Amino acid sequence: MSSLEYKKKRDASAVYSSLSNTPEVHSLLSTIEKLLGELKSHWNIDDQQLLELINSNKEPSFFIPLSIFSSRPLGILEAMSKYLHENLNLSYSQIAILLQRNQRTIWSSYMHAIKKNSNKFVPDYTSISIPFTIFQNRKHGTLEALVKYLHEEKKMSFRSIARSINRDDRTIWTVYSRVKKKS
Repeated sequence: MSSLEYKKKRDASAVYSSLSNTPEVHSLLSTIEKLLGELKSHWNIDDQQLLELINSNKEPSFFIPLSIFSSRPLGILEAMSKYLHENLNLSYSQIAILLQRNQRTIWSSYMHAIKKNSNKFVPDYTSISIPFTIFQNRKHGTLEALVKYLHEEKKMSFRSIARSINRDDRTIWTVYSRVKKKS
């Protein structure tokens, strides 16, 4: 580092140090901290996902709590349609765009979901957050995409996946073996 670069860095550090002790900066930092907390809560993301989002310069990605998939007898697409429509107040067309599905498919999934379970989801936001982008690849079904993500990305065992989404261990193993055959 040259002496000029060092001087600039030292001067910037001194300015930051003197500014950080003012009440205005403390108020601003407190506001930013609250805003980040609300963003994490609203989008159901953790600190790491928030940092990735900030650094990516891309549109925000939606996340869904794993806990909503444990609601039997709902299928994966039915649970997603119900959660997105009722909890996040998205329209059928917005959900269709998000999941890259037909709007009529989303409407139909939602109608089947409310016949099976009319109660609004009370998601567990402390559970694992699932990015919606994994469901956009039409190569895999929704359950296949979910199992693949949980097993490969989150390193969950088939047994823990089965318990998390209220399915049989053998079903999860079968679904994952189907995913491997398609790959």
